[in-house]
Amino acid sequence: MPLWGKRHAKTFLDEDYCATNDEFFYVRGVLELPIIGSAANFVWGVWGSLSRENFQKVLETNKDPKRVELPPMFSWLSSRIAEYPETLSLKMYMHQREPGLRPWFELEHTEHPLAQEYHHGIEPARVKEIMLRRLTS
Repeated sequence: MPLWGKRHAKTFLDEDYCATNDEFFYVRGVLELPIIGSAANFVWGVWGSLSRENFQKVLETNKDPKRVELPPMFSWLSSRIAEYPETLSLKMYMHQREPGLRPWFELEHTEHPLAQEYHHGIEPARVKEIMLRRLTS
């Protein structure tokens, strides 16, 4: 029986992990876009898919400080971000952090506007525009 089957039903969702029908597996993490002209990042909280094998590794090492030594894991972006053209299924890699911190995702280089802002930075005016739109909707 898989690790998540012992802890949860075949379909479960919590704030960090999701499995559906013991077939699809997701991890919550962050995409950090550098803000141009600043030392700060603009952070999107997103879901990324993982293979069954990688999902099991993530759960097994959930509280282990050595989890940061895991190699990057291939993932598909599994969140829609309304401020961009379709974001589902952008290719990325999940990188683990210390226990208690969500992993970070590294987007593959593409022409997609989100990937461009991830790799080249986001303008402060765009951050302000996004924040105002999100606060007023």
